[in-house]
Amino acid sequence: TTVEELRNEGNAQGNCVGGYGSAIAKKSRNVVFVRRKSNPTKSYITCDIFNDGTINQYLAPYNRRPEDADAIAFKSVFQSHLYENWGE
Repeated sequence: TTVEELRNEGNAQGNCVGGYGSAIAKKSRNVVFVRRKSNPTKSYITCDIFNDGTINQYLAPYNRRPEDADAIAFKSVFQSHLYENWGE
């Protein structure tokens, strides 16, 4: 992820992830952009992950908690995946 991609995500989501570049570079934050397979270019969920693999923030646009069933289900599966594979 580039600084420009972070800014674009922040603009699309209406959140502050665009300012996370230096924290990511210092390895104090990890950010994943979650996309729908059917529309991979459209912002969907922004995910901030602690260094131990725990999801810290998992937010829809404007820092709202996701309400759709797909996003909620994916978070659970993704968190399990992170716990099993983080750091490998």
